[in-house]
Amino acid sequence: MKAKRHLVIDENYPIGHDIDRFFEDAHDHDYYEFLYIIRGKAINVVNNDIQMLDKGCLLAIRPSDVHFIKKIENVDDTFEFFNIPVPKEYMQRQYDKCISLKDMIENSEIPRCVYLSNTELGVLAGKAINLISLIPSEERNFLYFCLVKELCSCMIECDHIKNQSCPQWFSALIREMDNIEPEEITYDMILEKACVSKSVLCKTFKKVIGMTPSSYINKKKMEKAYSMVISEENSFTEIASELGYGSYTHFSREFVKEFGTTPKGIRDRK
Repeated sequence: MKAKRHLVIDENYPIGHDIDRFFEDAHDHDYYEFLYIIRGKAINVVNNDIQMLDKGCLLAIRPSDVHFIKKIENVDDTFEFFNIPVPKEYMQRQYDKCISLKDMIENSEIPRCVYLSNTELGVLAGKAINLISLIPSEERNFLYFCLVKELCSCMIECDHIKNQSCPQWFSALIREMDNIEPEEITYDMILEKACVSKSVLCKTFKKVIGMTPSSYINKKKMEKAYSMVISEENSFTEIASELGYGSYTHFSREFVKEFGTTPKGIRDRK
């Protein structure tokens, strides 16, 4: 997975507080980032793996991690989180003081994730909101790094380590599907490559990405359809045929369901 954007830390250390905001482009940072979930569920697509996020999760994202946060389909819960950027040099000073912290954060393929209790979550959310309300100043920076230090402590002290990723076979399957053209993917192909029963396959798809294998295939087709529609190189009938839809009517119906408008409606916006 390649980063499309490289994010640089702001000298004022702004705190992110986002509600139902998802990031479509994979990115990395020139800084560390603590991210904790206040409510809802989402997926962290990171380093060619999939990491489930839900209420109470605290993640330590490293500069080298390439990731984006994706909505879980058919889940209507509000997704709210805070993200706290941390300069590399400050994190290195914490590592120098506590080698076990470095081991916990650095020695894993995906970001370390622990559970916060409701009390811890409420306290950390309150401190972040208070910092957002303060103008840049020495006092504000002092309180900011007090919060960062507290988050470092939580990574060590939390008793409950979250099950960090979905089943390994599922992550491998999704990576493989990403390298296959959507029109070539079939349900039988997915089942064969997964090497699990139909019931396990369907339950895992629903649990991890919130949709059935068939819906997943159709969504991948729709993603390609969108790029083909805006390119204006093919007629809508040709696009429908190339993606394996039996008729333009079927293709158009699925397109409207996914994007809320017809292919013509998308092309006319350009």
